Amino acid sequence: MGSTPLNDAIMISPKVVQDFTARNKLEITNVIWLTDGGSDSACGIENDTTNRYDRKNHKYFYVDPTTNKTYDWCPWGRTSDNTNMFLRILKDRTGCNLVGFYLYCGGYQRVDKQFNVSNGDTEAYNKSRKFWNENKFYPVKSAGYDEYYIIDINALKDQANDLAIDNT
Repeated sequence: MGSTPLNDAIMISPKVVQDFTARNKLEITNVIWLTDGGSDSACGIENDTTNRYDRKNHKYFYVDPTTNKTYDWCPWGRTSDNTNMFLRILKDRTGCNLVGFYLYCGGYQRVDKQFNVSNGDTEAYNKSRKFWNENKFYPVKSAGYDEYYIIDINALKDQANDLAIDNT
């Protein structure tokens, strides 16, 4: 469809998570995000605390009206920075655990570059690439998720996963 409204979905999820947790009387709630890409921008959010500008430090910030916590806000920056912010807001509001799965089609070299896995260290690059090739995924650190896994979608395509149903 040409669009990934991940940030929009994260922004509306605190109420859903809170209702689910209360309705099921849960002590721990795990929220899992499955995506095929980074989010489109979410510059359309507005309330009386959005887009505040700190002239001294030359940056925008967002004050969550529910928790009164302040977050760095990049209204025209990288969408991944804002995704991390929205995930932190979700976690701060609900106390949930956040797990992300990213179905990735770019190959390991792009994973290393995009997620800064090896930090330019050749030994770390070779080790992480070996893990990627053997396991077809790589766990990365993310500012928003408790656990975040980049999954090699090309490896999933190679497998025969035909479902046989016996109608007798």
